[in-house]
Amino acid sequence: MVHIEDPCSLANTQDFVAGHLSLTISKVNFETKQLHCLSVQKFKRFGNAPILILDTRDLIINNVSIDGRNVQYSLGEEVQYLGKPLNIHVPNNYVEDSAIHEFDVTVDYQTSPNASAIQWLEPEQTQSKKHPFLFTQCQSVHCRSMLPCQDSPGLKFTYDAKVTVPKELTAVMSAIQKPPVDTPDGMLFGFEQTVPIPSYLVALAIGYLESRPIGESSAVWCEKVADSLQPEKLWVEICQEEFSQVDQMIQAGVDLLGPYQWGRYDILVLPPSFPYGGMENPCLTFATPTIVARDKSLVSVVAHEITHSWTGNLVTNINWEHFWLNEGFTRFVEGKIMQEIEKDSHGGDLQKGIEYKEFMAISGIQRLTDSVKTYEADGKLRFTKLVPSLKGESPDDAFSTVPYEKGYTFLYYIENLIEGGEKVFNGFLRHYIDTFQRRVVTTADFKNELEKYFADKPKDLEAIKNIAWDRWLYEEGMPIVDNNYDDTYAKETKSLAQRWLEADLSTEFDPAEYNAFITLQKIDFLTKLFLLPGEDPSQYLALEMTKKLANTYDLLTETNAEIVFQFQRLAIRSKWDDIVFNDVKNFMTSVGRMKFCRPLYVLLNKNQESGYRQFAIDTFLANESFYHPIAAQMIRQDLGLPPAK
Repeated sequence: MVHIEDPCSLANTQDFVAGHLSLTISKVNFETKQLHCLSVQKFKRFGNAPILILDTRDLIINNVSIDGRNVQYSLGEEVQYLGKPLNIHVPNNYVEDSAIHEFDVTVDYQTSPNASAIQWLEPEQTQSKKHPFLFTQCQSVHCRSMLPCQDSPGLKFTYDAKVTVPKELTAVMSAIQKPPVDTPDGMLFGFEQTVPIPSYLVALAIGYLESRPIGESSAVWCEKVADSLQPEKLWVEICQEEFSQVDQMIQAGVDLLGPYQWGRYDILVLPPSFPYGGMENPCLTFATPTIVARDKSLVSVVAHEITHSWTGNLVTNINWEHFWLNEGFTRFVEGKIMQEIEKDSHGGDLQKGIEYKEFMAISGIQRLTDSVKTYEADGKLRFTKLVPSLKGESPDDAFSTVPYEKGYTFLYYIENLIEGGEKVFNGFLRHYIDTFQRRVVTTADFKNELEKYFADKPKDLEAIKNIAWDRWLYEEGMPIVDNNYDDTYAKETKSLAQRWLEADLSTEFDPAEYNAFITLQKIDFLTKLFLLPGEDPSQYLALEMTKKLANTYDLLTETNAEIVFQFQRLAIRSKWDDIVFNDVKNFMTSVGRMKFCRPLYVLLNKNQESGYRQFAIDTFLANESFYHPIAAQMIRQDLGLPPAK
């Protein structure tokens, strides 16, 4: 048994380890915003500990039994960020009899209307405007608000579930769906997940849904509505076309990392309040509608979530301090998958694939720079370590681009230390997955396995041992090495951005230059306009120049969410009131993806003298119910507001 030390869990995982879970959700009450549940989970005990401790948050516990026998239980005191421990007393004869090592724990409970994992949407908050919607987001420590469990990524279990929903609605989960059964109480949906997963990957969504196939063993799920821009087509048909490359991406992952072990790969496009770009729930990726750009230009998010099928879901960080092992590896392999996609789209031209992959890396460094500056301004540079300490911290506070892009930078650096570079390092990646699949890992495990793999190559082994491991892993701020990426795309965007920053109203710009950019370049160009001036207001793009920019490139009619976001940051900085009080407000209150709404709120919050700070607070408080509980809490922190009661 691997001893799990997790500063973000209250469970006594040194004494008990969870096994298979059977979850029954007998009632989904959209009026009271509660789930009525019965969980039955196997536990294995090590030693004779008399009390099993599970993580909970805001759960209403009705009864607890062990092997069908009611037992004493109590909820402990609230611990900041972590919830309350559920203390379950193991029967005396079980404690005294050392032969009894396994038993079933049954908990009858209800979730709270304030469960941090669950967002309940009223019909008017959905696309259909007719039916309510529910979806969960358990990462990082929110499963405990919908299920009493050992809520740590270091513990994995299989599960089955039964969910009864109103007859017009459909339930989907992070598991293989069984044919639904029509019952007097509603439609009964069954699910089975036979590959062990950590608690944060338990996922549920319920809504007025339909699906379409997008591959041999994959489908896309959406709300059953017409498309808002093309009413003659269904929304699901738009998404079906957008994600048509899924099989190609899965095959690229298989070629690199080995068999796909999850049976199906479906995508659920959620309502716009979903707080992330995507969530890698096994068998069913949750995705934001903001990646549906109608030209496949933002599907790298799907490549990222597909990659998690190996890095993260199959090989999992032991706790959230080692989160970079999930996201850094996934971001690294995502780049390789997109390299293949771009190569194939250019007639097999590998150089085109490399240019795209490395331009993604350059863009990632810009996002990382942004994150580091934000953490520095907030006095939280400790979260810029690749392996931060999370004792007494909320892991949600540590979630940023750091584990993704700093992790990517580190792996790219190692790959290029090795003789043979990418081709040879790809062999190690496959070995890493084969070695640790269905297990959990620490950063030390990765380092040791890397040295072991290259043990028969003295030159490579010496290079690996000479890496400044402690600095890479524990030093705050930006990576200690600047990798040499192919900057073919980046040079073009930087040149145009610098010309705009040096221009005046009389300077002529040809729209064709911008229009010739690929979408990632357009995003990068606008990002550079925001970042290149640094903290010197005299170098910022002035209001009239921002208006000229918008008119030159038709930015006021842009629908790509990534481009809209980057332009609106420039509009806020230049104090373009009409855009701020209308377009920015509409965007922030119709897109709950934290990548977009949080930076906009933060930027507004910094402009107290212009009235933007109060505008941001008023806008948020009037629309707080739109945001997922995780996003709402983070925005409250960004605006300096107290936690919601």
